[in-house]
Amino acid sequence: MSGDCCRSATRPVGVAAAGALLALLVPKCPMCLAMYLSFLGVAAGGLGWLRPLGATVMLAGLAVAAGRILARRFSSEMVDPR
Repeated sequence: MSGDCCRSATRPVGVAAAGALLALLVPKCPMCLAMYLSFLGVAAGGLGWLRPLGATVMLAGLAVAAGRILARRFSSEMVDPR
């Protein structure tokens, strides 16, 4: 046993920990988001540019996720199961 199986399992744990930390720090309700932004000195009128940017980031994330799922599905179909 070479230990390669254990080495590949450490990356998803780090990604999950980073995602959990981000989910912990991001406000969950609109009023909390408004409070955080007002605490930083950002008015709501100055954030009009943020909606198209957020939609673009969301669509890019969905495209990357769909691409990874499709690539995994097609690569597993091409493997010869002998």
